[in-house]
Amino acid sequence: MMLEYKGNEQFIIYPGEAEIFIRSMELVKYGDFGLERWFNYHGYLNKLNMQAVASARTQSDEFIKEFLVSHQKIPILVHDLIMVELWKQKVFKIILSDKEEPKSAFPLYTIIYHELLLANLLETVTFHSDAVETFGDSVTDLGDWCHRSLCYLVTQSASEKEKSVYFELKNKKPWIIIGYDKSNTQRRQHIWHENGSWIPDEKTSCVIHKPEAQIWLCLFQILLANSSSLKYDCSVGHRRTALLKLRPLLTELKLDVLPVLIDLRRFLEHLSLNESYGGTSDKINMCLIEVVPEIRESLVSKYKNKWRKLATLFKEQTESNRGKEAAKKAALQWTEAFSEEHLSQLFSSSLGNSGDENPLYPTPRCPTCGEIASKRCSRCRQEWYCGRECQVKHWLKHKGACDLLAEAINSDKNSN
Repeated sequence: MMLEYKGNEQFIIYPGEAEIFIRSMELVKYGDFGLERWFNYHGYLNKLNMQAVASARTQSDEFIKEFLVSHQKIPILVHDLIMVELWKQKVFKIILSDKEEPKSAFPLYTIIYHELLLANLLETVTFHSDAVETFGDSVTDLGDWCHRSLCYLVTQSASEKEKSVYFELKNKKPWIIIGYDKSNTQRRQHIWHENGSWIPDEKTSCVIHKPEAQIWLCLFQILLANSSSLKYDCSVGHRRTALLKLRPLLTELKLDVLPVLIDLRRFLEHLSLNESYGGTSDKINMCLIEVVPEIRESLVSKYKNKWRKLATLFKEQTESNRGKEAAKKAALQWTEAFSEEHLSQLFSSSLGNSGDENPLYPTPRCPTCGEIASKRCSRCRQEWYCGRECQVKHWLKHKGACDLLAEAINSDKNSN
């Protein structure tokens, strides 16, 4: 899988190819897990996810989201997410408990990774309200999946090996590097940011960090910005006590950063003076209808007492010649999908701001036009270009060095 160009825009998957796949998307059965059909499905989803992330980062046409919305395929992604979660809890658990270990761990790892892929794709496309509106009843299953995942993360305790790895990370701190300022050659500390850029240490200090800001805004939405007739009952004793603990945390600095929290502080002040404030006693006769997560319940009911059979079938299929060939093809697809070009497109600074570059390894520039380069010479792997046109123009200058480097690389391979 190569990066494809249309004008100045790069595509991991062309819009036409993406629409054909999305339009033909269907639910995959448990019996197909580990076979070529499932691996092909996983490979295309991986392309869609990488393209969706790349489009969102570069603020270009998010056609993956548009196709998923127009063809009503987002509920299928949620259904697939719940299927993989159940497979991990039921089938994968049985496979791990068996005395005979699987001959290949690749199919197992791919299925586990598939859940993360689906979650990331859903997170990317649901940033837009029109995508959220297409969930339908499946949004309940997605909400329950998020709740179960959070509970799992909170309740997990680190093993001794994980503790040692964490201790080593704390000591080495690979997210912090020391570089030199281009303007005055002074040493500066840079910290890696989640958007893929390196930010000077003095610019990272803030009154409210992103997770805290999201929690404050979430509380504001629940308590004050709910436009429906259903309100959160704050008059209940334990709820009122917990909410009043927030008052000392709403400092003036935080209110300056998020002015919307002024209304939240005013609400908490009223709640402290009036115990019935924020209650819903006037709606005591309201009929509440609870939406039941249907996808998980239907899968549990359909495959009741069949999980061991599915585990046996999975092992037989993945260890057969057909399954081994499918895994080999999938592994080659992974190698192409996670190429340097794709990863640099996904994790490099989306705006190309030189101030956000890695001070030790600056963003490569095209030697012909000086623009940010995303492709490199396939022979020597040393020179970077923005596209094929610039590479052809620069070839006469680059040919001599390229021949020497390519010869050295080949001699090293032969000696090994």
